[in-house]
Amino acid sequence: MSQEHPQKTILLVDDDRTLHALQGFALKKNGYRMYSAYDGREGLDMALEIMPDLILVDYMMPRFTGGDFIHAIRTDERYRTLQSIPVIMLTAAEHDESVIRKMMEDGLSSYLNKPFGHHELLSILQSTLFESEKKVREHRMLAELQSNQAFFTTLLDNFPGLLFTTDTAGKITYLTTGKSNLSDGEKVDVADKTIVDLFSFEHSTIQSLLETLKTGEKTLITEAAFLAGPESTIPVELHVTLLHNDDLEILGLLGIARDLRAVKQLETEKLERERVTAIAQALATVNHEINNPLMPILGNVQLLQDELSGMPADVTEKLESIRSSAERIGESVRKMSTISQPILKEYYNGQMIIDLEKSS
Repeated sequence: MSQEHPQKTILLVDDDRTLHALQGFALKKNGYRMYSAYDGREGLDMALEIMPDLILVDYMMPRFTGGDFIHAIRTDERYRTLQSIPVIMLTAAEHDESVIRKMMEDGLSSYLNKPFGHHELLSILQSTLFESEKKVREHRMLAELQSNQAFFTTLLDNFPGLLFTTDTAGKITYLTTGKSNLSDGEKVDVADKTIVDLFSFEHSTIQSLLETLKTGEKTLITEAAFLAGPESTIPVELHVTLLHNDDLEILGLLGIARDLRAVKQLETEKLERERVTAIAQALATVNHEINNPLMPILGNVQLLQDELSGMPADVTEKLESIRSSAERIGESVRKMSTISQPILKEYYNGQMIIDLEKSS
């Protein structure tokens, strides 16, 4: 235990010298450094001198009580630097809840009823120091964020997408659309909305999304629909990951949404180009495969008409019909071979065919 708290300094303020001897031995044995003061005013002066990590102060001291000690730290400018130090009150008196609440409001961290054993004291010391260190980290983080507020504001205002955070229930706690056009310049209403209210994707509940991120990939990347309005959806690429604090406790989600409209438009245009290319290739194939047998048909019909001038009228009429139909086929095939922008029209039972008259 001697290495567990090698740097922690404890100031004990109590008029009972026996308590100093007993608890001083236990604290030193467990790796703490202990200083002693025997009344409240001496304790305040010593606290300013050594700036301990934690103060233990007795409530029932003559002339200057533990309550006076707490009040002085709270209100006296001379002791303002002591306000961040956690204080545990030691008391043998019975207090009603209002007295305890008042001391807590004045800055008391916790209290311990006398008599107490070494294990009780060590337990409350460890828990109070842990909470104090946690608050110090949070205050430091907040101070750093505030000092860099202008930088982060500029960064978020120019972010090329939608960035948001949620709490553990999925409720939106922060959202900015940055320089993106996802909101078309309008402020997105996120009041009482969750991530599943703003995005339509594979997870319909926040619970399933959290479970996926806890047990699977650290970041979920998926296509989703941003529900920009009652009748407006925008395709986005959604990146979602867990948001932690310094102790790796899950605070919620951090998400980024990238506008896919331009990408989808390019994909649509690419598919259209591929479709037109495929149609052009098909038409070129039709032109080649039909023209080859069509030319001999036209040639042979012409020979028959020239050589058999005395044929019956019905035979002549049939040959002329064959020639006319073959020429019409040839004309249609030649027209199809020049089409670069096909226009479709409905033919039968929903089938679509190329409109030769309107296509170019």
